Amino acid sequence: MVRALVGLCIVLAASSAAAAEQRTNPARERAHEQAAKHFKKGEFKRAAEAFDKELALLFDAERGTPIELAAREKLVLALYAAGDAERAYKEYQALVAVFAEHRFDEDSVLPDTARDLEAHVTRKAIVVAPVSLPASEPASQPRVLVEAPKPEAKRWHWYYLAPLGIGQYLAGSPVRGTIFLVLQAGLIATNIVTAVMLGSLLNKDGTSPDPARATMLQIAMNVGFFGAIGSGVAGLVDGAFFEP
Repeated sequence: MVRALVGLCIVLAASSAAAAEQRTNPARERAHEQAAKHFKKGEFKRAAEAFDKELALLFDAERGTPIELAAREKLVLALYAAGDAERAYKEYQALVAVFAEHRFDEDSVLPDTARDLEAHVTRKAIVVAPVSLPASEPASQPRVLVEAPKPEAKRWHWYYLAPLGIGQYLAGSPVRGTIFLVLQAGLIATNIVTAVMLGSLLNKDGTSPDPARATMLQIAMNVGFFGAIGSGVAGLVDGAFFEP
């Protein structure tokens, strides 16, 4: 009797271990870790290959779940970042075929990238069955409604306030970003260089052997200082009210 109970316990333990092994997918998890590592390092081509491998290793029970969704989404972004836009569009179409309501989160994906991918995808049509009518009225024909893409609300982000034109670049305005970058960097450099030159020209008592030159350097230093402040304020106003 004791031996039978011990044998039953061993069988149950082995069955539990086997069931736990089936519920996990070590090969897929290793592929996912490798893909995430390449993606984080900016090795997008290798990341795409690893995400491909992860999708191939999915168990049937994992298909249609957040595990598959995350792998497909990262595969699309890796391909797009690697410059393979055509395949990225195809993979995004495959993603939408499984997860019809998917939309990229603009807080984690650049709005321009999300809009470009969305522009190259075809959403499934929704077929609406005809409504049953009394015999005296003609039956209506089946109607096909095409699911319209959800309008993308323009959202303001705090990093649009970054100085040196960085905020404008992040908001997708490279021309204004370049203008603010050149203007602010030039004024800051002018202020620093003229301050150094003026310091080397002045005596310890504050006098200068060349008053005219010292005056010109003082004026240039002030122009650089106040100009940098003014252009910085202008950049803040632009980022706050004119972006995106």
